[in-house]
Amino acid sequence: MIKAVDLQFSYPSGVTIFDRFSWSVSAGEAWTVIGPSGCGKSTLLLLIAGLLHPNEGSLLINGNKLERPRPRTGLVLQEYGLLPWSTVWENAALGLQIRGYYGHDGKHTPEDEDLTQSKSRVDRWLERLSIDHVEDRFPHQISGGQRQRTAIARTLALHPDLILMDEPFGALDALTRENMQSLILELYAEHHLTHVIVTHNIEEAVTLGKNIMILGDPPISSVEIMVNDDP
Repeated sequence: MIKAVDLQFSYPSGVTIFDRFSWSVSAGEAWTVIGPSGCGKSTLLLLIAGLLHPNEGSLLINGNKLERPRPRTGLVLQEYGLLPWSTVWENAALGLQIRGYYGHDGKHTPEDEDLTQSKSRVDRWLERLSIDHVEDRFPHQISGGQRQRTAIARTLALHPDLILMDEPFGALDALTRENMQSLILELYAEHHLTHVIVTHNIEEAVTLGKNIMILGDPPISSVEIMVNDDP
């Protein structure tokens, strides 16, 4: 699914984050990434998302070299990324709306995408994530957990095969965070989606990851990986 080969990445400031770093993820695996602040967790996620590009080496997904964001990769951010002037339903439908605008170009929209079912796909995920009763409200009118579910619904409505999450529950209270973690485990059990979740919370890393990558201080050339048999 994901294969990093001799990855080298430095920021324009000259700080090197990855130096000949290699790593692989098989389809259907659940990974969490943990480490101290500034170690490159979010950088790794943005590289996999195609929003940053390595200086050297290669990053492949399903055997194809990643040169731009791919339509089957879903990204969920800690800040949710919701449009404040749009309702919950409109936010959840945003990705499909953009795909409809571009059409089946293979870059923004998969060539085999069925755009005729967009409304039912959004409705189904809002119901599945228990936020259909607030679909007409705006982000400032709902709770943090409901905003996070809206962001997840927007991602899942796109039928991704890879989900990337960057500290998605860090701003939530303890009870809501536990509920969201349970939701992620349920979705993984149901759909076996490959996911990589960045977190600073050790308990969360153990809860959500069957494979836990522990990053040290950069530049990173190798990492410690723990196999968690019973997340």
